[in-house]
Amino acid sequence: MASSSYRAEKKMESERARKQKERLQSDKVVMPGTLEDSKLLALDKAKHPQNEDDTGAR
Repeated sequence: MASSSYRAEKKMESERARKQKERLQSDKVVMPGTLEDSKLLALDKAKHPQNEDDTGAR
């Protein structure tokens, strides 16, 4: 069962990397209204799309 421990280790490693990335991103201060701010907002919207309009489309 070495494969399951390998998977668990990889999952923990990716989770650690994700948390570190979130922490670094939250520490970063961006002035509102700047190009960098709009890029970060667009990136955040792409990660978490709001599909309220598509609720009854299917």
